[in-house]
Amino acid sequence: MTQVAHQQQEAPSPLAVFTHSLDKREDQFKQLLDGTGIDFSTFRSAALTGVQANPDLLHADPASLFDALSQSCRDGLLPDNRQGALVIHSTNTAKREEPPNWVQKVAWMPMIRGLLSKIRNAPEVANVHMDVVYQDDTFDYWVDEDGQHLKHRPKWGGDRGDDKISLAYATVRLKSGEVQIEVVARADLEKIQAASKSGRKGYGPWKDWKPQMCKKSAMHRLAPKLPLPDAVMKVINRDEQLYDFEQRKEQDVTPQQPQVEALPPYSDESFKGNFEQWRAAILAGKTSPERVIAKVSSRAMLSDEQKQQIQNITAEASV
Repeated sequence: MTQVAHQQQEAPSPLAVFTHSLDKREDQFKQLLDGTGIDFSTFRSAALTGVQANPDLLHADPASLFDALSQSCRDGLLPDNRQGALVIHSTNTAKREEPPNWVQKVAWMPMIRGLLSKIRNAPEVANVHMDVVYQDDTFDYWVDEDGQHLKHRPKWGGDRGDDKISLAYATVRLKSGEVQIEVVARADLEKIQAASKSGRKGYGPWKDWKPQMCKKSAMHRLAPKLPLPDAVMKVINRDEQLYDFEQRKEQDVTPQQPQVEALPPYSDESFKGNFEQWRAAILAGKTSPERVIAKVSSRAMLSDEQKQQIQNITAEASV
């Protein structure tokens, strides 16, 4: 057998098989991309970029790979490792009482750039920002009668390794002027990573893109509080399949706020000492009874009688 004939009988490479399968589905992908502003040529280039960046994708379950690509089309995002990524996770396909049968499957995961583009285009959103805070950064978060506040000053010369991330946050300003902020502490970020099917095993997006995953966790937690369209919420929640909720129900990607200890009662002595100051500010129009009650209640528990005395100041002004 000649060398030429031998080469003709060689099996095509995994990348060649994938490219051929992708091109065979051109009409299907064009239909899914209709209305997204993405043409098939651009999508094809992004898909090839994605699989070449992670060749293991070519050896994973083919059906799940093309399902993931179809999902990226529906979301109107490119699988280019910037707007979104194709990630591998192990799935046990065995039925109950059967020996485990672990299969490498592919899932579609929108990335920060893709999420930002979707959220910024939401009708009621004016501005959105997500970030991580490192141990050497200056960070403060507080709540008062005017709402939530956040101050973050990065220390660019400090150690900015993944193991130095202390928390993540997401903040959204609505066109109404309202600001919503969510802060996720390191302990919760570690729980979220542990719930990830690949993260707790030391590979996958939590290893390769930890800062982005931390930012996404903060947005995932903030999103239900925002007036976002259903289509945007679906994109934000798209990668839930990458988390093992059945075996780790206590480790959700939207962890609950930590329980707050009961506040002490506001003493009569402190109340009497501050009442005239509050009264003067309310009568001068500098604040309102509701704001005073909210501010004091963030530090101590007012009695119903104390709240009523503050509320009566407004009635006094109208006499």
